[in-house]
Amino acid sequence: MNFLEGLEFNVMQPIGVNVVAFAIKMTKFEQWKNLPLCTLEKLEWTENISGGRVQKTFSIPYSGEDEDVNVIIATLAKNRCVIGYGHVENNQFVSEDETIQLEYMSYGESEVEARNYTFTYNPKRQIILLDVETGEQVIPSISAPDVFGNLKGTYKLIPYKNYIALEMNVMVTLKNEDTKGENIEDLANVLL
Repeated sequence: MNFLEGLEFNVMQPIGVNVVAFAIKMTKFEQWKNLPLCTLEKLEWTENISGGRVQKTFSIPYSGEDEDVNVIIATLAKNRCVIGYGHVENNQFVSEDETIQLEYMSYGESEVEARNYTFTYNPKRQIILLDVETGEQVIPSISAPDVFGNLKGTYKLIPYKNYIALEMNVMVTLKNEDTKGENIEDLANVLL
């Protein structure tokens, strides 16, 4: 990836922690019926080690549009995760005040052999599953639709190993207070 084609921002990664970042991409209005309102795109990074500390430089590809870039950062430690939300301004990550802190249970030794976990896949809900040890995204395999049009997804997961699921929940608000009721109905029909 050519870092000159997009925005960049730096994050200092503490020792024993893995930092991953996602850009929040809004879906075009005409696609809301079939796709999520927004998606999370995992960002590529480069590392620079200085004085025993790791500085990660994340790159957000240029989309061709002049827009605000919102970002989610997940800081994955051995026993907990901190999820922060913010935006990129002048190539700096500006964090919002609130963060989400999660603690996960320790199971001791996890089984070595991965097992398949099947779920009903909904293309309108993007759920990102992260391995907390490596920060890698676990990608499900999606089956062809059955006779009813239902899709099944399958994750290959190691039992008793910690994973974190990220899902965006977006609330649509209208800025114009003079909006007529018929426009709101049109919006509701698109979302359903």
